[in-house]
Order: sequence, then C-alpha cells, then structure tokens
Amino acid sequence: MPKPKPFSMNSRSTTLHNHLLGLIAVSLLLLVASAAPANAMSECEFIIRTMNKLGSRMSVLRMTIASTDDKGEQDLASQQLDQYNADYRLAKKQFSKANCGDTWSRD
Repeated sequence: MPKPKPFSMNSRSTTLHNHLLGLIAVSLLLLVASAAPANAMSECEFIIRTMNKLGSRMSVLRMTIASTDDKGEQDLASQQLDQYNADYRLAKKQFSKANCGDTWSRD
C-alpha cells in the first residue's frame, strides 16, 4: 500500500484543507479585531462635536435668512434655526451635567 502524501489533491483532503484554512483565517480576523484599540470618543468629545455641528448649521441658516428675499425660504430656515437652537441649548445642559468643564461662554 503506497504511503499517502500530505496535502494530496483528492477531494476529501482538499475539502478538509479548505475548511481548516477558513477556520484559521476567521480565527485570525477575530483575534486582530478584538485586539485593535477602539476609536471611541468620550461623552464630552461627542457633546462638543454635536455643539460644533449645530453651531455651524445655525450660522448657515442665519445667513440664509439674512440673504434671501423669499418669505417661504426665510420661514423654513427660521423654523429649522429654532429647532437647532433648542438642540444646542440641550447639548449645553448635557455638557454641564457631564462635568466636561466650563469651556463654553454663557449665552
């Protein structure tokens, strides 16, 4: 009886070989994914980014209100500005509750 070659090309060993390679690849991917540091931001960083984004949008809306003569567009921008203003004030309260510091000026 001939001695079997390791990694012979018959269908049974090829299938087993492919399953083992797949299992090893998945295991390595899981290992790398779990060892990678998370790029999570703190609550304070999130609130600051939210406030910055809202402030930017509010300035664009103020410019839209001031630069257009279309009453409908002004009303729509004004409604959005009111909502962003409420969201901004809520974010400032959350910033204060989270003890993130006192880097924002009083309104």
